[in-house]
Amino acid sequence: MPERKQEQSEELVTRRHAGIRSKPGDPRSPFQVDHDRIMYSSAFRRLAQVGQVVSSSEGHVFHNRLTHSLKVAQIARRLAERIQATGSAPDRLPDPDLAEAAALAHDLGHPPFGHIAERTLDRLVRKEGNPEGFEGNAQTFRILVRLAVHNDQWDGLDLTRGSLRGVLKYPWLRPDEEEKGLPKFGAYREDEADFKFAVAGSEDDAPSLEAQIMDLADSLTYSVHDLFDFYQAGFIPVDEIKADPRLHFESLKTSGKVSAEDVDEHRDSLEDLLELLPSTGFNGERAARIEVRERSSALIDSALAAIDISRPETGVRLSLSPSVNVRLRFLQHLVWKFVIKGRRVGSQQLGQSRIIERLFDVAFNSAMEELSLDLDLVPRAFEEELSRVRESKEHQQRPRAARLAADVVSSLTEDQARTLHGRYFGTSLGSVQDRIEA
Repeated sequence: MPERKQEQSEELVTRRHAGIRSKPGDPRSPFQVDHDRIMYSSAFRRLAQVGQVVSSSEGHVFHNRLTHSLKVAQIARRLAERIQATGSAPDRLPDPDLAEAAALAHDLGHPPFGHIAERTLDRLVRKEGNPEGFEGNAQTFRILVRLAVHNDQWDGLDLTRGSLRGVLKYPWLRPDEEEKGLPKFGAYREDEADFKFAVAGSEDDAPSLEAQIMDLADSLTYSVHDLFDFYQAGFIPVDEIKADPRLHFESLKTSGKVSAEDVDEHRDSLEDLLELLPSTGFNGERAARIEVRERSSALIDSALAAIDISRPETGVRLSLSPSVNVRLRFLQHLVWKFVIKGRRVGSQQLGQSRIIERLFDVAFNSAMEELSLDLDLVPRAFEEELSRVRESKEHQQRPRAARLAADVVSSLTEDQARTLHGRYFGTSLGSVQDRIEA
């Protein structure tokens, strides 16, 4: 068994390119190098101005993608350490540095304004002849292997195989036959060579151990923290929920998030969950803030303690117990019901989608040289690709222009998106002295 662990370790630390391995005397492990390359990338810093559920401009009450990613990374590391300490994972124990690095990177591909922008970009890219559309997870992989910069010898961050595999929550390319809704996949076919490197040697198309840890940490974090964010903002009426929980349990049954049978089977667990929610509305006093910290921590701790580790024929699998899974689905459902489906967020999303559409059109038409302005409106970071698109053959140009436009728009912060939209369409011209590129 020790020989097998060493063999896997050597395979996972392999890098695709012959870039600089480490500085002389650098004591860091390969996964620690990956962690630091991700954390110091501009793509990671950008997440401070990308919203988690609502816009990052709404204030510090709400998590943005950066604070969310930091907390996912912390939980992923602790979970990997817990599994490592108990020795409960067969064949290969998780590496905490690798799990943390994957968690730091997991949201890099999210565009400004979140999931509404993801759906909008997917539609626009496919409309312009690129059948793969846009997907946030695939965009994360693309940033790591192509768009991020670290060295002039290669594109991307030249991460190890283990770290690239760790971000592949969906380790497959876009399926030819789509399921209903937005399909989930890990990489675009344009980045297939890097994708094949990342999954080389894996037993099947299941996520790696660290990818599963990252995914569980992500699910726990947003389920709990999103709920408490909106509870503190006054969106989640805990009094109403506790007064008539049956109504909300029935609503969960029809949400499509979990089966009606599972809700009935784990009703006692859902009743216990209600006891972990605050007793009254949030008033901002010291005692109320302490209660938020204690109860959110208790929810996460109870979920972490209920993680199952199994070893089917296809490899190590991590999963939440059925009762905890129903609990998290219920928390997500409350945010969906009282926030996402509300008029205040819905009306914002309509405007956000239109901003994304217009910015995409500007970038696409600039790549196609269809703008009357004698000016490149694509950021300088994409100048080389812009030139390649303009020089490409006619049958390739539209799909490549669509991908470039998606890269451009998804790389913006929400402030940049609003500023550029105001300039391009005359709603807020700003000053000629304003710096509009990072």
